[in-house]
Amino acid sequence: MLKYVSIFIFAVLWSANGFAQVNVQFINGKKHYLGLKIFENKIEHNEELLSRKERPFFVNYYIVDTFKIINLSSEILQIKGILHKDSVNYTYTPEIEPNDTGYIYYKCLFGSYSRFKYINVNNEFEIQTNLGRIEACCLNYVYVNNRNFSVIYKKSKFIGYKFQSTASHSEHLYIDSNGQLLALGHYHEKLGLQVGNWKRWLNSIPIADTIFPKCLSVAVFGYLLKATDSFKIEVHRQSSLAYTDPSPMSLWSTPVFYKTRNLADIIIEDNIDSLKIYSKDSLSVFYIDFNAMRDWNSPITVVELLLPNQKYYYEGSVKRGVRYSPNGYVLAMVTPYSSEIFMSEVTKKLHLKVRHSSEGQIVFDKKRISKRLRKKIQDNYKIAYLSKELDSLIYFTNCIYFSQCDSQRMNFVDSIFKSKGFYKQFGYGINFNLYIYKGKMIDATFYERYMEIVALLPDINISPLLRGAYKTVITKDNPDR
Repeated sequence: MLKYVSIFIFAVLWSANGFAQVNVQFINGKKHYLGLKIFENKIEHNEELLSRKERPFFVNYYIVDTFKIINLSSEILQIKGILHKDSVNYTYTPEIEPNDTGYIYYKCLFGSYSRFKYINVNNEFEIQTNLGRIEACCLNYVYVNNRNFSVIYKKSKFIGYKFQSTASHSEHLYIDSNGQLLALGHYHEKLGLQVGNWKRWLNSIPIADTIFPKCLSVAVFGYLLKATDSFKIEVHRQSSLAYTDPSPMSLWSTPVFYKTRNLADIIIEDNIDSLKIYSKDSLSVFYIDFNAMRDWNSPITVVELLLPNQKYYYEGSVKRGVRYSPNGYVLAMVTPYSSEIFMSEVTKKLHLKVRHSSEGQIVFDKKRISKRLRKKIQDNYKIAYLSKELDSLIYFTNCIYFSQCDSQRMNFVDSIFKSKGFYKQFGYGINFNLYIYKGKMIDATFYERYMEIVALLPDINISPLLRGAYKTVITKDNPDR
């Protein structure tokens, strides 16, 4: 059902000649709320297609709407365009004579073969004319594909639909008896809880969201990244009470969570700032930024339980264990050009056996590499660096990075990196700061300097940039690889 916000709307527009009083009447309103549009999955079987034994095709649907405008001014109103990112969906009457009616047509294609569950469309657009802009026009609706949802609740006043995402998560949509939107949000099936931001509508007009706790999904691994289900979970809650027990243990408690094997869905409330996952002899603690979390469908956070005194690096705010392969090294190019020639020269000139390689990278056999050979590599290949290999053919590159920082502190931050042997690499975007290590050997010294920077800038999530060599090279020297 189409809701009209107003019958007569007049706009004062700015023109090249100054202010001009232009009487523009929107007969059917300036803001259109179309409510819920449900499309059925249909397949048309054309006799000609069947005779040729070709696949049937899916039916396409269109959502259409029309804005009716009367030009009550004494001048011709020329519509120059629609200012919106999806302006291709709009067509219009190019000129409207005085006291005449013009139209703006909306037509959006929807293919029934699409796999999406629902799409919430809120098009706020402007109409550009020869006399200025007509602002604050709006077209709002939600359309769904009935292949992906089922009815879960049906009463005389409203109906509830469920979109099943995973075994644990679904999304619920509620409409009234007239088909107008009421609410839409995420639901945890196993815990029976609403999670994340729930969108609300009143008479199909969007109103303020209702904020529920969010859900963080984690996969827990023990030493050597072995999946483990023997762990406990605690969260740290902020407190504004002056008389709160000052003991660090006083604000830690067990949260609501759902656990299957080494996976857990943890309910995170807005006053939780840290999460602790631990077993008998290992643990992992990391910070939680509630406002930065998505509702529930964030990528699963891999949590590695660290042993006491185990070395680690940061991936965002989560600690990852550092375990070097015995005497394993990776020779990697700083730049990827001429990688095939580079790898060929290394294997022939230095008489090295290649174990694995990918573009611009060579992993040496796990044997001791002498200091003399290391120096020879560094002297001969200025565009390459030698990195200590981690487990699973992952290695530190010569880069560390962070994504956010107060711009007023950047000079201080740059000086910290410079003092530790790093220089800034420009051209990686406004919100991405990359620093290159000057040394050619990425080993314990590199790691120590990285950790020194982390200690000096504790409020910034600084991570090393890691890479992996995936492609196996089969040669006469390595018949088993």
